[in-house]
Order: sequence, then structure tokens, then C-alpha cells
Amino acid sequence: MMLLNQNTSPGDASELMDRIVDKYGKELCTSQLSLTHSFPTPAVLSGARLEALGVPKRRARSVQALAKAVHEGALRLDGAASLDAAVEGLRSMADVSTTTAHYIAMRVYREPDAFPSNNPWLRQALSPNGAPLSSVELESHAEAWRPWRAYGAMYLWASLLSDDPRAMALWGGAVEASSADQVA
Repeated sequence: MMLLNQNTSPGDASELMDRIVDKYGKELCTSQLSLTHSFPTPAVLSGARLEALGVPKRRARSVQALAKAVHEGALRLDGAASLDAAVEGLRSMADVSTTTAHYIAMRVYREPDAFPSNNPWLRQALSPNGAPLSSVELESHAEAWRPWRAYGAMYLWASLLSDDPRAMALWGGAVEASSADQVA
């Protein structure tokens, strides 16, 4: 989901994810009616025709490259790498932005100091006047939060999930309480 969310709304990314899971996930038989498929394995995703499902070409290549790296063991998802090594590794394996690499480090590696400073919602959340902060301004402000900047990011995203009409506009209108983990 993190790669699909680059430069798109959480709703659009969720729709793409649904298509991928429906096409490439394994069908499940369970008593949970909403649980119909397992998520596709890295081996399956590495060869999936994601563009045919509406995934933009560049993002499809990123998903496939990371899935292949995980499948072949070149990318470990156990958090053993340092933040800098994780970001560098993710960026070198696929066309992944620094912001997305930090988000992956935050969510997958559980790196407490990862901070996706170019995320538009984070830049907006601390704005004193409605104009988004620059990434540099946001990073400068977040320096005081080290080594726990990821917690600051999660707090800022959660602050946007309010009834404030400005926050709703940032999310494109409809916001669900569970959307905070789909932001970056």
C-alpha cells in the first residue's frame, strides 16, 4: 500500500490494492465474510501484471522490484538495518522516493526515528497559516523529536483525522478512522 500511495489519495490506493488482492491473492474460505483473499506473496507480485489493473507503470515497477528483492532475500524486512541503510537500500532497489522509504522504515522496520518529511499531510499539519511548511522547515521542527520522529509523524497524521473541514479537504472528503496507516 505504501508504494501505491505515492502521489495519490488513500482511496485510490486502496482501490488499486483491492484489485491486486482480488487478482493475485489466494482465495480464502473463512467465516469472516469480509476476508476473501490472502495478500499475494512476493514471488507472485514480482511477476504480476500490475499495469493491467491500473497501477501506473513506474509504481508497478517499484512494487515488482521490491517484491523480487524480498522473494530472493536481497531485502530483509526484519528491521536489522539502520535507518540510513534501510532508506538507501529501498531507494537503490526500486524507484522509491525518500519519503516513501522513510514511511516503509517507519511501518515495516518499526524505525522510531524515520520521518517522511516531504509527506504533504505532515507538512500541512504543522502549518501556522494554512500554507504547507517546506520539507526543510518540517525537518527542522522535528529535530527536537529525535529519536522518536516516527511517533511525531503518527501524531500529526492522527491530528488531521478530526472534524476540522481543513483536514477533511486534505484527505479529499471522506476519511475513515483507519486511514492513518495509509497516508504516506
